[in-house]
Amino acid sequence: MKNIKQLEVPSAGLEPRNLQALARLVAQYRYFDGVVLHALPWDLPFYGMALTLMLKNFRLPVVLYGQEDQAAEAMAWAEQGFSGVFALGSDGFDLACRTTCTGGGRVISPNYPPVGRSDGWSREVLSDLLPPTEADPFLLCDALNDRVTQLFPGTELVSRDDLLSSSGVLIPLREFERETRWLLEEQRSILSELHRRRIPVVVTDLPDEVDDVKLRRDLLRTGVVSAGDMTREAALVKLMWTLARTNSVNGVRMYFSLSFGGELTQGELIL
Repeated sequence: MKNIKQLEVPSAGLEPRNLQALARLVAQYRYFDGVVLHALPWDLPFYGMALTLMLKNFRLPVVLYGQEDQAAEAMAWAEQGFSGVFALGSDGFDLACRTTCTGGGRVISPNYPPVGRSDGWSREVLSDLLPPTEADPFLLCDALNDRVTQLFPGTELVSRDDLLSSSGVLIPLREFERETRWLLEEQRSILSELHRRRIPVVVTDLPDEVDDVKLRRDLLRTGVVSAGDMTREAALVKLMWTLARTNSVNGVRMYFSLSFGGELTQGELIL
């Protein structure tokens, strides 16, 4: 019987300090044979991508699950001894950075985390679980930028001033199929201003018609970076992580062309 550490994880939202706390919590169990985390279903993809990027030289299986009846299965997978961060999501067992939100969870921006637990867990509980010592730099690469804004097509959730004061912007398109031309038509002036100020803009789920030469040229002019086939959740956390290391558009483009844990399975779309 392997020595697997099981943890109930409160909803940490997407605030960088909470995701850092989660990574440090997992890292302190490096002498176990594996770690199993029970969290809210819609937290799994964000936690999965954060742990994938932040844990380094961590050769243990880390398995996340969201449903009570998955506990035994999660333990069984952890005992297999795989190295990496995995999740039991709605589609079964997979890399945690490839899972998506379930249960209707949708995070508007890093400052608006999902609804927390209703069973007494709180953010204070998470910090209570942390070791008193400083994080081990050999195991953790946990710096995150908290000035990332999500911009949903066709909405008025983010003001122009907020966008222009961001370190970076993420635009998810999949949930707004009727707005596939929004990026190129309705908000061209904002994108042009972001490009002029050299604020990186990452776009997920680019429409198929991007193969059109003219549209590719239009996208090049706005300076957007493609997230390839990454999920929105993975791209958001990866942008927060990337902007803690570079603030240049070309630097972001380089990081988003690399797969650090399987979050990207297609080559970057070179615009």
